[in-house]
Amino acid sequence: MTLGCSTTIGGAGTLSVHPGEIASVGGKTSSMLDLGLFDQEAHLALGVETQLLHRLTGPGDAAGQWRFLGLAGITHLPKPHENLFGYELLFKGGVARDDTDGEADFVGVLGGSFGVPLRLSCPKPLWRSDDLAAISTYIVPEVGFHALGLDDTLELTAGLSFRVHLWSAFMP
Repeated sequence: MTLGCSTTIGGAGTLSVHPGEIASVGGKTSSMLDLGLFDQEAHLALGVETQLLHRLTGPGDAAGQWRFLGLAGITHLPKPHENLFGYELLFKGGVARDDTDGEADFVGVLGGSFGVPLRLSCPKPLWRSDDLAAISTYIVPEVGFHALGLDDTLELTAGLSFRVHLWSAFMP
């Protein structure tokens, strides 16, 4: 069984596709805890994410968009003895300041994302990779969507992040 926590910093981009096309870019941070409850590969992930976005097109306050999201889902961050690629499927919910219609509104957010963590470290044989505690680094490209508020604003999202993951392999 493994237990881990990670912190992520990276860039994010959104494209609101309904009611009109409005593009935004910015930065994001997240922190997650992953618990090896399901099996050796898919772990339960719980965390938070923040985004601060600058709108490239559209009316209103270009610098005033942000998101504060809770995260829950499954993740597989590859260990040093495994394949370089992992996966994560996260459901998101929280609040946002949305200014896509020219008026600043505080709205609820529901959404999800799919990412493919790429381990940056070199592989190790299994007998050398069962550490009591270890640090791994990843590059994580991801795509997803957010539904903002009750006015049917739908945005497509994409991001590229750098993640540091502290984990421990232990037996209960």
